[in-house]
Amino acid sequence: MKLTINKFYSIALLALCINQAQAVKLEDKKLDFNKSSGLKGFFFSDDDNDYSNNAKSQVNAAKAAKSLKEAKKLELAKDYRDAADKYLEVRLYSDINKTKAKAVQKAAECYEKAGLLFEQFKCLERLIKSYPHYVDFAEVVDKQFAIADKFFAGHRDPEFYSLRWVPWLTGEDKSAEIYEKAIANAPFSKYSAQATLRLAKMKVKEELYEDAMKLFRKVIYDHSKSKSAEFAYLEMIMLLTSLSKSGDGDGRMAYEAIQLITSYKEKYPNSKEIEWVDKQLIITKNNAARRLYNIAKFYKRYNNEKAAKDYLEEIIQRYDTSKTVVQAEDMLSSIDPNFELSELPPKIKSEYIPYQKHEMLSSPRKILIVPENSNNKWLLPIRDLGIGDKDNLSDSEENERAKKELELSDQLKRELLSDEYNNKEKKQSNSSLKKSL
Repeated sequence: MKLTINKFYSIALLALCINQAQAVKLEDKKLDFNKSSGLKGFFFSDDDNDYSNNAKSQVNAAKAAKSLKEAKKLELAKDYRDAADKYLEVRLYSDINKTKAKAVQKAAECYEKAGLLFEQFKCLERLIKSYPHYVDFAEVVDKQFAIADKFFAGHRDPEFYSLRWVPWLTGEDKSAEIYEKAIANAPFSKYSAQATLRLAKMKVKEELYEDAMKLFRKVIYDHSKSKSAEFAYLEMIMLLTSLSKSGDGDGRMAYEAIQLITSYKEKYPNSKEIEWVDKQLIITKNNAARRLYNIAKFYKRYNNEKAAKDYLEEIIQRYDTSKTVVQAEDMLSSIDPNFELSELPPKIKSEYIPYQKHEMLSSPRKILIVPENSNNKWLLPIRDLGIGDKDNLSDSEENERAKKELELSDQLKRELLSDEYNNKEKKQSNSSLKKSL
């Protein structure tokens, strides 16, 4: 039995040695072929891939070498887009992963020089997904965020590269798509908090509110110490307050808005937005209380007083500072005679910022005079009527000046009417003269 085991181990060891020798021999063949093709420094050996020295592999390697040569030539001629396409052909023909990775890297560099940033992003995404062992992952992800920032700032790839000189023939905004993929690649990158916040705002503009709220929550909870977290709080409070006005059947949005406002005030007690947040809290509570009150009215109308009572009690317990609480207490006292009203209704803080009111200054005369039948155009130069000197005049002087202004306007009317009458007479006389001739 022991002899059989020893034989087995001997055979296994011999097979391992043979395989190792074959691998070394094949590796030497690969390197020799790369040197003979003139590709030293670009093609690399790869221990993770099997290499078969058959005719098909040699043909593919020859095609890769030809594409590489053309790509370098085009890059030197500054034809960067075509050079990038040739580098991608190298990736297609090569059988070695390290060579493929380097070809994609070169293609990304050429696309960047050509101004095709979305094509550059696709190359970077391919590097992360297909060749992560051959690239600096953090550097590649940072480049993706940088490309997204450029699109967010207004960059657009040309729609047709041959017509890239036409300024209005530009492609779509790709910032949202790039941000989504970059965040998925590195959700806790130093750039991901701001990127997620920007993506959430884009979703709000597209009216994808549920997706936007998920992203806002991600910033608030996953990046709680970042500056973007404070802005995410404010943006989500504003969104929830707006949505709670209508379509908030179960009150979920109003309840979450109140929780967020409470959390914001605890986390940022010295914020300049505290006053605005307090106003949003009042508005949200009023909206929620009004919604519950309308439901209670519906149940009371159909004699379901038990359900109505539950909603009215919720208003009094949870929204005791809202405007609707007094109405809720009145309705509840009509349903339940044993219910005792509050001695004093709570003082409700105004939702709006009070402004000092000023009355319009009255004037006994017309400030500006536009002659009639003039198509709102001035026929005479505007005279200085002493507007602004009212305080320096007595009442009698003021009345006398007003009379003069009225006389002046009447005189202008008479002159206009006489001119119009004279013009009509001239036209009639000219027409009669033509007829007689």
